[in-house]
Amino acid sequence: MEFLLIIIALVLGAVFSFNAKSTAAILCKVAGGFAFLLIYNSIAPRIGLPSVGINIISSAVCGILGVPGGLLLICLNL
Repeated sequence: MEFLLIIIALVLGAVFSFNAKSTAAILCKVAGGFAFLLIYNSIAPRIGLPSVGINIISSAVCGILGVPGGLLLICLNL
């Protein structure tokens, strides 16, 4: 729980320290990447594709790079 509070404090500190609009856009992209990986991992075993680990790094890669980032994570897992 303490680790989660540290992460939340860092995110809120970044939002208030930097330009709020660009920081919010990046955080929304990371949340979208997390959602994409969550949906992919629920569908992947049915199709025969490998599952991808969901963490902050993979969510950021998938969110900021978009579809190429998601494909990169899948290729790295093969």
